[in-house]
Amino acid sequence: MYPILDLGLVELRSFGVMSVLCMLLSLLVGEVRGRRRGLEPGTMVGFCAFIYAGGWLGAKLVPMFVEPAHVFSSWEGFVRGFVFTAGAWYGGLLGGVLGLVLASRNRKVPVRVALDIVTPALLLGIALGRMGCLLAGCDHGRPAEGVAWAIIYSDPRGLVPAGLLGVPLHPVQVYDALCSMSILAVVLLIERTRLVREGGLFVVFLALYGSLRLFTETYRGDAIRGLWLGGRVSTSQILSVVLLAGVAVLLAARRRATSVGS
Repeated sequence: MYPILDLGLVELRSFGVMSVLCMLLSLLVGEVRGRRRGLEPGTMVGFCAFIYAGGWLGAKLVPMFVEPAHVFSSWEGFVRGFVFTAGAWYGGLLGGVLGLVLASRNRKVPVRVALDIVTPALLLGIALGRMGCLLAGCDHGRPAEGVAWAIIYSDPRGLVPAGLLGVPLHPVQVYDALCSMSILAVVLLIERTRLVREGGLFVVFLALYGSLRLFTETYRGDAIRGLWLGGRVSTSQILSVVLLAGVAVLLAARRRATSVGS
């Protein structure tokens, strides 16, 4: 694909460019949604600073624990992975949520309200971020011989291993982006019809994304995310199961609280 964008006088990493666009778009959407919820102008800009910082740190730290031998195999490999890749998505989600909680306490905005505000922005950010991964070659798919929509990387400056250059691969980044946009449509429909209480949009997102991630992970081909049980299960799939179990417990607790209150 296009890991480097040649602008004539300067060359830019496509992943970095898409990351900046992703941050700006999600910030804009979050700010607009925050104002519609009655928050003062600039409130969600402050939130985003906490969310981005927590998400970035969480995404970078998880691979160090999951695949330390791979991450620390060489200084060059460490810098390449730490600077030019997105890191672990679930680590970024956890770190981002912790950042949001801190911002909520600082700005005195209920966490449930803040979560509902940022959910659509998060989904747009995921979709755009995955396009950055597609351009850079990170989070690439497994070999896909005979698949009509397979993609082939040929630029050695990308993040696809040399052994997979010229090999048709599943465009798993596109799969994730399409899933995110589908979930966004569902979330906006639910919000419009007011089918859930405050905080419910984020729970819907977690349930749907965790379920779809179990599916898309089967087409992933990068080992840095961590593989278990002889390579049959990825760390992200394990975390998806944990996430779905947490959602089930949360929903059961809410239902019990509602029944007791009535």
